Amino acid sequence: GRRCNMSCVTKIVQSSSFVSTNEEALALFLESPEVEELPDFRYKVPRFPLQFQDQAQEINFISLLHLLDVGSSYSHTLFSATGKSVTDKVKFAVMAMHIGGNTDFSAQWMSQLELDDVASFFKISLYQEKQLNDVMTAVEESPLRPYVRLVHETLKDAGDNLKEKGFKDFASCITSIAAASASEFLTKFGDIVPAFLDLEVYKGEETKIFRRIQNLALNLHFRFHEESSLFHFDVTDFVPYYPEIPRFFQKLGILKTVQDINLADRKQKIERDLEMELWAFSCHLCEQIHQKIQGKYTPAIPISTLGFFLYQKGVALNK
Repeated sequence: GRRCNMSCVTKIVQSSSFVSTNEEALALFLESPEVEELPDFRYKVPRFPLQFQDQAQEINFISLLHLLDVGSSYSHTLFSATGKSVTDKVKFAVMAMHIGGNTDFSAQWMSQLELDDVASFFKISLYQEKQLNDVMTAVEESPLRPYVRLVHETLKDAGDNLKEKGFKDFASCITSIAAASASEFLTKFGDIVPAFLDLEVYKGEETKIFRRIQNLALNLHFRFHEESSLFHFDVTDFVPYYPEIPRFFQKLGILKTVQDINLADRKQKIERDLEMELWAFSCHLCEQIHQKIQGKYTPAIPISTLGFFLYQKGVALNK
């Protein structure tokens, strides 16, 4: 599970059909003033304008944000219909859940949620009217109903996973895992809550990529390591992955796609194999950049910090 499953990354990079890299653009970036900002960069976990009664409540909130970061194949449909990315939609929905009084996010609560409840939190209609002719309309399923169903199933599966192992919520599970490293956390947590594992298919072959658990482990560490020894586990080897990273690489000309697909156009449908290649090449480029800056800075910059640095650069492109 280390370094975003590098054996899987290497395999995809070597057999890629849609993505390639431009070494000259990468060399230019490594000599640019932007890279000189790295030693001073400190990643801060986004904080929300919410009241948490205790650490457990905040752990549950952060866990739910990462759990529900699913359904990237619906990104273009979601953005076209609502003007929001999957990440933003999840953020607002989980905040709505919290503000609505569901502050504990218990396993029982997740298991019992109905499809309509999820649609309500996400402000997504499950049905829409279709005009048949001048006078008649019919009701049909909305294009985003499958997305709501996926979120609903993910919540239910996670709730069931936790209950089966005797945990009342994410916090009780996470605080029971005394992990020395983020890799150990990933393995133990993934065994307890398989709903958190990312099983993707690339060119017809199923593969695990651990994206959501890695992002969760990193965010828990950076948020709580100063407050609790439970989160002192070593995250230096982990690379965060967010779609903003390949967008940043494309903007600099480091990453190229066939047919020059513009990753900044969020209404555009991105096929599954292309999405997997974007993930793999982002991890691969992080690794390459990290190797090339070795020895340049003291203290050495962890690859996790480099990943968040590139993520923030990608976020800044949207502003």
